[in-house]
Amino acid sequence: MDKIKINYFVDVLLFLSAFACMITGVLKLAFINSISISTISNYAQLSFVHDWSGVALLIFAIIHVLLHLNWIICMTKSFFSKKEKCDSEAK
Repeated sequence: MDKIKINYFVDVLLFLSAFACMITGVLKLAFINSISISTISNYAQLSFVHDWSGVALLIFAIIHVLLHLNWIICMTKSFFSKKEKCDSEAK
C-alpha cells in the first residue's frame, strides 16, 4: 500500500476516534448532572469507550505526525530561514 492510502486511512481513523472521544465526553458530562443508581453501569461503559477512544486518538495522532515528519521539519526550517524552500518531495 502506498503512502497516500496509508495516510488516508490513518486520517479517517484519527477523525473517527476523535469524534467518538468528543461524543462520549459530552455524554459523560450529561450523565454527571443526572446520575442515579440505575445509570452507573451505563456510565462505566461510556467511560470505557471514552478512555479507549482517547488512547486510539493518541496512537493515530502519533502515527499521523510520523507520516508527516519530513514536511514538519521542512516547514519549520523554512519558517526560520528565509532562503530555504520546501520541495514537494518533503510532503
